Amino acid sequence: MSNRYYEGMFPPFDGEPLKTDIALVHLDTHGQGMAANRRFEPGELVFKFAGERVDIINLYTLEHPDGYHIYDPVVMGKILHNCEPNMVCDMRAQTFHATRAIEKDELLTMDYCTTETVLSRSFECQCGSLRCKGVIVGKDTQPVLSVTGVVGAR
Repeated sequence: MSNRYYEGMFPPFDGEPLKTDIALVHLDTHGQGMAANRRFEPGELVFKFAGERVDIINLYTLEHPDGYHIYDPVVMGKILHNCEPNMVCDMRAQTFHATRAIEKDELLTMDYCTTETVLSRSFECQCGSLRCKGVIVGKDTQPVLSVTGVVGAR
């Protein structure tokens, strides 16, 4: 059995996601996500992703700075949102790096508002962070939160 997530899809490449490093998990609250199979140190490459260049937006795409989207329903598209994520995504390099130490079995997260102008569907974030953005819609239309609630869009 292969250790590769992209077996039969893409030739092997440096930094690709491996099953020894990250695992697909099933969650009652979020459907599918990815979790660490080992500890990652701050700044460490968690994985480099591959995908198909597309002009559509869906749950398994991330927006490239040049305006198109990358579709990866296997790994990258399974990364969950958190307003204080444990990873940062570099869309030009197509990489995820740890923003802090990530412990084994911890869910891998990113802030969708750092890459997406508009999400395919908005959702109410339930990350529990004191910095929670509330309803997640995308970086250009993200509501601005006040102490009393939503006050408008940026």
